Amino acid sequence: MSAEPSADVPLVVVGPGMAFDEIAALSTMPLPEPLPEDARLRGVQPHGAHRVYFALDERGFELPAGLFTVILFDGETVRRVTVTPQLDYLSFDATVGLAQRIEAAMRRAGWARILPEGDAPLAPIIAGDAASAADLLADGLEAQLRMRRVHPKDSPLARFLGLDDDGWLLDVTVARG
Repeated sequence: MSAEPSADVPLVVVGPGMAFDEIAALSTMPLPEPLPEDARLRGVQPHGAHRVYFALDERGFELPAGLFTVILFDGETVRRVTVTPQLDYLSFDATVGLAQRIEAAMRRAGWARILPEGDAPLAPIIAGDAASAADLLADGLEAQLRMRRVHPKDSPLARFLGLDDDGWLLDVTVARG
């Protein structure tokens, strides 16, 4: 299981307000063409392991390598980006640690946590199989860090996958406010 940035993994450079051609020109990850403008939901999903750099001027930050990213457009420009910055399922504690490292990087880039305020350590609020890790704001943008338990350790799939712990994923979403 890896959750750290790796320079040999292709990079997707994206941010709310960017056009597809700009994303494609700045990224080292080949991207499929977005769905046509008349499609109900216009978006792009990179295929294969990749890192994501949010190109947000002084608010930019990079996420570790992952396998899942969805870039949604409003007309010609990006409205919302959701990234799962991990290559495999993580334990709850490892997922919290990943969320804490990402939140710390975002706060260094000037993002402010909505609640709780201050410098208290990030502590997920758990509700069943999901946890709200953090909500942050910066320059008219909103970000959410959300944890999801996708495989309880006693489920047949978790046993098949050889998971010793529950399998958790972290989603990082950045959107125009």
